Amino acid sequence: MTQVRSSFAIPVPPEAAFGFVAEPKNFTVMWPAMAAVYGEQPSPAGGLDWRWEYRMLGIKLQGVTRVLVYEPAARISMLSEGSGLRVAHTWQFARVAAGTQLDLSMEFTLPAQWLTGVMEPLLVRENRQQAAIAMRNLRNALAAPEPARDDPWRRGR
Repeated sequence: MTQVRSSFAIPVPPEAAFGFVAEPKNFTVMWPAMAAVYGEQPSPAGGLDWRWEYRMLGIKLQGVTRVLVYEPAARISMLSEGSGLRVAHTWQFARVAAGTQLDLSMEFTLPAQWLTGVMEPLLVRENRQQAAIAMRNLRNALAAPEPARDDPWRRGR
């Protein structure tokens, strides 16, 4: 099992950050290797459970993500499993002066058949890099400036 942790501030309220992470389709925006998200269904815990297709070192993996804990604007915990991959991820959101402090904790277990020889360190490195890219993409998506509300081209028309 490998652990990845990330913590950073985002200049949006916790409700907006939580809403972005709780929407399954946004995982294709955050995670470069997340090829597809589909089959969203209401979760008994709250939010949505969903199916996914993920590419790891060019190999297609498929599985399901289930919401385990759903506390709007505070915490969401999910378990993603499929094709031998298992990822437990918890996202915590706290209001700070600058917006939201986001803490992500992930524990992932890679497919056993891949954990031989040189493959294990490559896979661990790949997953750590994917997580770092996902966090950067999340920050960028949430920090994007909103379009101007007063469009000068529409004035006087």
